Amino acid sequence: MDRVRRVLARPGRMRAMTSSNRRLAIPRWLIVVGAIAVTIVILVGMVTREPKPLPAPVEPMLPDLAMAPIEEVKGGLLEGTLEPVVRVEGTIMNIGTGDFRLSIRRSLPWTTDWTVYQRIEEAGGGYTERETPAELTFVADPHDHWHVQDMEAHRLEDLETGEVINEVIKQGYCMFDSDLYFGELPGAPAEPVFLETACGVSPITTAMSTGVSIGWGDKYPWHMMEQAITLAGIPDGTYRIREIADPFDMIEESDETNNETWIVVELTDTDAIPKVRIVDRADPVTPSVP
Repeated sequence: MDRVRRVLARPGRMRAMTSSNRRLAIPRWLIVVGAIAVTIVILVGMVTREPKPLPAPVEPMLPDLAMAPIEEVKGGLLEGTLEPVVRVEGTIMNIGTGDFRLSIRRSLPWTTDWTVYQRIEEAGGGYTERETPAELTFVADPHDHWHVQDMEAHRLEDLETGEVINEVIKQGYCMFDSDLYFGELPGAPAEPVFLETACGVSPITTAMSTGVSIGWGDKYPWHMMEQAITLAGIPDGTYRIREIADPFDMIEESDETNNETWIVVELTDTDAIPKVRIVDRADPVTPSVP
């Protein structure tokens, strides 16, 4: 018994036991790895599931996209290159019987495999969804949100032949209710429903719902990005500026024939700071529903 007590009392044994106890403690790196694993599990759990199969459309309430009249046109110089440009505002309106709504989803926050669905409401309630070929891009400062690509085009055309001289296809379009145009349309809300914040303020978001309500429009002022058509090498003269909503027919609409508007402009000093004067314009598009 005294020998056992002496062995247990040796300092080396006590140090060995203490060292063994330390080895039983959880290493800090393992805690970090565990925390990361838990975070991944939470993110995966938050991922929006694929939509359930829905019945075929019966009485779809479709949007009708149209361009509002072009009111503001400015001549100027492009930032960076200082080449001469003509700047135009552009407004996509929805004058249909249903909201223009996109339901946008991806499987994980670090992938680029977005799928853009057009959500179409049914007159009897509920909705159907159709997949579109639309793609997304994230624009950082000063926007800091996601944009749908190829939703609007503006072109500079030869007035006599209609030849497209220069064209801009907007690669950044965050759709929301910015201006009320036809508040008298059935179903048009008095206040905006789709807001700019719905475009996903975080680059790691996995789901968004964005669009334009019945009777509303989404206006891009002339001074914003991708609203400028270059005039480099183009002589003074009279030209047509044409704007087109959904130029690649990605969205199902009730009327595909009213997606355009145009103005005729006289351009001078195109080799310096251009001057612009509107000399003619298209008739404004009006809703086909009472």
